[in-house]
Amino acid sequence: MLRVAHVIQAVDDRSGGTSSAFLEVLAALATQPDLAPVAYSIRPPDTDAAASAIRAHPDRWRLADSLGRTLAPGALGRLVRDDLARGGIDVLHLHGIWSPDLLAAARAARRAGVPIVWQPHGMLLSHAIAKKALKKKLFMRLGLAAALRGTAAYVFCSAGERDDSVLPAGCDLSRRHVIVLPVTIPANEADIPRLRAEGRERLGLQADAPLVVFLGRLHPVKRLELTLRAFAAAAPRLPQSARLALLGSGDEGYVRSLRDLAASLGVADRVLWPGWISGEDKWRMLAAADALILNSVHENFGYTVPEALGVHTPVVMTDNLSLAADVAAAGPMARIVRPDPAPVADAIASLLTAPPAPEARADARRWVLSTFSPTAIGSALAGLYRALPAPARAGATEAARA
Repeated sequence: MLRVAHVIQAVDDRSGGTSSAFLEVLAALATQPDLAPVAYSIRPPDTDAAASAIRAHPDRWRLADSLGRTLAPGALGRLVRDDLARGGIDVLHLHGIWSPDLLAAARAARRAGVPIVWQPHGMLLSHAIAKKALKKKLFMRLGLAAALRGTAAYVFCSAGERDDSVLPAGCDLSRRHVIVLPVTIPANEADIPRLRAEGRERLGLQADAPLVVFLGRLHPVKRLELTLRAFAAAAPRLPQSARLALLGSGDEGYVRSLRDLAASLGVADRVLWPGWISGEDKWRMLAAADALILNSVHENFGYTVPEALGVHTPVVMTDNLSLAADVAAAGPMARIVRPDPAPVADAIASLLTAPPAPEARADARRWVLSTFSPTAIGSALAGLYRALPAPARAGATEAARA
């Protein structure tokens, strides 16, 4: 059994897409009989969805209660470091980048001669590095660059992320690998009509009312102003019963600005604000929709797109997103457009007034199952781990310099 440690700062469902991806990767690895993955994270709230996953398999988790600051690791980094020193880890797989705990774990792995797999989850994209650039540049100089150069494999979730990520000078680009993230969708296709009916009932919609949804954080990076402007532009071509549901939560001031914009566009009474959605409700809402919209400034992956396709819901997606080229394979179930109100509005109107045929919906679901299958992704990661070269154990002087 290959003992693989997966480390992330936080795994609660409000920590964004990286935590969701982490849980999906763990589920994919559980399909591989020759792997023994153990997850390291800060302890989530007891009411969080991740807490349920932890309670189901407590033997697969190692939890800490504090994170590091500046360059000093917290309890999380120390926990991983101590387990590496005891020889309990064969491969270290790190999720994220800008963390003293991840850096401490990488340094400890070098000392122990344990190969490192680093999955940045979009945090090395140029636009991501540009945020708090001076702080990140300093963190690179003070140890992260050396740790990245000593990494055995870099895992990116799309070719777009791989090509647009900035690795420090001296990193071996031949060690870059593209392995898409696994996506788990409702197993029984026959459940989709029930989920759709339940979601629409919860939203108080008429059975035939057209519905566009966004699912995620209400944050400026999601470019929800564009979503509202596009919906407002499409509205005259839609029945009066058409609705846009913004499924998520965010900063109170930002949400208020979105409500004000909806009012100024004349669609305030056609926009729904159900709040944060998780668990089974996520599938109800995605199945209830007649189109999902995603036009963020950037998305490392964009989980909601294959999830929507998996429950027969077509998608409108802007062409700047990393997964856009892949999603084009979904054919008539996907509209890939420029990030401007007019083409987004046209895509919304076309999907809601001339919806894809049932055969196209079934084909898109099959594409999701074949492309993002947890078993296939688990197998790809297992193959990567087995092929990793075992690095020489770092000497004390070299480790101190790192």
